[in-house]
Amino acid sequence: MLRIFTCAVIALTLLNGAQLQSNPFTLSVERAARSNDITLLCRTSGSIVPNPVFWVNVSDFTLRSMLNELGVQHVYTGAAGKLQFLMQPQLEGYYYCSDDIRSGISSSNNVTLLAYPSPDPDLLTDYAVEAGETIQLPGGFEPGALARHYSVSWYKGNVALDTTNPGPRLSIDLSDFTLTIENAQPSDEDDYWCRVEVQVPPGNSFQNSGSTLSLKVYTRPEIVTIDPPERVENIVDRSEKDASFRCTATGKPRPQTVQWRHNNRDVLELGDVRYTFSTISSNSDSMTSELTIQRVKPTDSGTVECVASSTVTLPDDEERTFQTTRTANLAILSDDIELQVTITTEETVQLRLTYPSLGTLPTPVRVLVSFIDAVEFGKEDKVVDGEITDSGVILYEEDRAPYQRFKVQVALVVGDVTGPVFPQSLEDARVYDLTEPSGEDSNSALIIGIAIGGVIGAAIVISTVVMAGTKIYLRCRRQRIKREHNEQREEEAKEHDRMAEEAEKRGDLAERDRHRQRAAELRNQRVVPDIAEVMEEESDEKKVASDSYSPA
Repeated sequence: MLRIFTCAVIALTLLNGAQLQSNPFTLSVERAARSNDITLLCRTSGSIVPNPVFWVNVSDFTLRSMLNELGVQHVYTGAAGKLQFLMQPQLEGYYYCSDDIRSGISSSNNVTLLAYPSPDPDLLTDYAVEAGETIQLPGGFEPGALARHYSVSWYKGNVALDTTNPGPRLSIDLSDFTLTIENAQPSDEDDYWCRVEVQVPPGNSFQNSGSTLSLKVYTRPEIVTIDPPERVENIVDRSEKDASFRCTATGKPRPQTVQWRHNNRDVLELGDVRYTFSTISSNSDSMTSELTIQRVKPTDSGTVECVASSTVTLPDDEERTFQTTRTANLAILSDDIELQVTITTEETVQLRLTYPSLGTLPTPVRVLVSFIDAVEFGKEDKVVDGEITDSGVILYEEDRAPYQRFKVQVALVVGDVTGPVFPQSLEDARVYDLTEPSGEDSNSALIIGIAIGGVIGAAIVISTVVMAGTKIYLRCRRQRIKREHNEQREEEAKEHDRMAEEAEKRGDLAERDRHRQRAAELRNQRVVPDIAEVMEEESDEKKVASDSYSPA
């Protein structure tokens, strides 16, 4: 049980000829449940007995009026100058007895009342603060009017804090004994208690200790590492690769959970069995979790978030939950690119790249453009910033290609990693000619004029044969180009059909519809061969072969 000590000290000085004298006694220190019962008695001397007698504070207001104002129970006998009441800290001060405040007739001595501070029995003893915040710990004592007779000491555990210089983050308010801790740190967590000592003239002292206050300092979870912060993988021909991320989180208390999100969605809500994560290490201070994405594909590109959570229960049973997030980037690059090349009349080369998962790639995304000389097989590479349109297409424009006749290969670049080139084989790349603004292949007819010894007829015959062979060759070549064009479009359309089925399985209907629409567009781009040319193609090719014609 907490006890309250009250001390009253009476300083007595006698002056000759005084009519009133206060009672010459010293109030001893006693133990009591609340306060000490104080009795002040004013003695009289001389032929005139004043009636009534007042007890007056040195500030010229009566003690009785103070008792009435504070609501302190008391008994007053005016004729005897007797006043009984329960001592309170607010009543501390210096008093003398008088027959009348205005007459100036007062006692020859005065009484010093000093109430010994007592700890608050209802004081909260458990405190919690977040690291970096400010906390105030009450001393648990109610100071009186004569607080200059008090001295206060604060203890952390069993170590006394320096009251005069407690530290840059600590301060003690001597008016109410409060200890303030600014920018609280985990090292501040401990038990604290306050001790108050009262110096009673002439040399006596009494001390009392307050309740022990337990301070807990908690921290929000902190993600120390997420490794790797950026991951770029190249996949070609549906190669199977896994991508893993590790996240380590600390905190006080240690985070209870570490979870993962992909493109702002909880991986548990994705419904994709390729996404798995588990806790690989855990101790009192930290927790490490690993996320694995199996058989990555371009649609897995985007942001990967590690989310660490902890819950703190405060002394008033309130629960506070904190979360900290840290993000990594994942880019899966493939050659699933659709390339459209256009040459304008100004010989400007415009490239249009369509990549199905462009919107999920972490920025910035750049483009590697390679121009290959179709004649001498020279090569010029450029990594450029393309304009990404609202529809998810990359546009790039070159004032003029470095070669007259050329092929183009492109690849996406993320960070320092370059994705697979498209088309993978130069043999599959189309030849473009700056002299043909439409961008179609340019094949000039070969005309050989031979004049030998003025024999014009022979020259005409040879020229006619060569021109006929060239015409047949060009017709055959157009047929092959149309057929290869259609086969390529059908192959690309089938790939979009496959991707549409995958999107439907995972419930991404928007992605499914987009692939279906693209497949339909590709099939609409197929060229219908001329029936007559189809029928003549076989015989034309045989004729060219029999004539041993070999185009340049």
